[in-house]
Amino acid sequence: MSVNKKYVANNRQSLLLILMLPSRGQISLEFNSGYGLNSEGFYLTNDEVLQDVLEKDKRFNKTYRLAEIDGISLVEYNARKEMRENNLLPEEPKEPEPKSFRTSQDAKEWLHKEFAVPYALILNKDKIKAKALELGFNVTFENDQN
Repeated sequence: MSVNKKYVANNRQSLLLILMLPSRGQISLEFNSGYGLNSEGFYLTNDEVLQDVLEKDKRFNKTYRLAEIDGISLVEYNARKEMRENNLLPEEPKEPEPKSFRTSQDAKEWLHKEFAVPYALILNKDKIKAKALELGFNVTFENDQN
């Protein structure tokens, strides 16, 4: 799977590199500055062969550097990669499970019985719905007009 990588010229608005690619021969890459506050020249590519040659070039990290991978800063990308490798990524939020009740009293009884929620915390429909959502359920009532 190819990824987009953004290479940035160190403290330069433009940069011209001449590289030798295997099976393609000599090519030239132009780093041009974009608009806005960042005036450093950059080059964006998803070509894996070119990325490999750029990162093995003796000027890498001296004249230019890798700044982003798939639109994410290199620091954040590496942090996410490390978390993924160490299984530390948080779980994706799950969609709350739907749960329907005839009356709010039925919902109160269910929350109290299943989760030991004190009745004082679920005095009305809004509090019932909020507590249920906190527990991973989307509560609805048959007589709701929503």
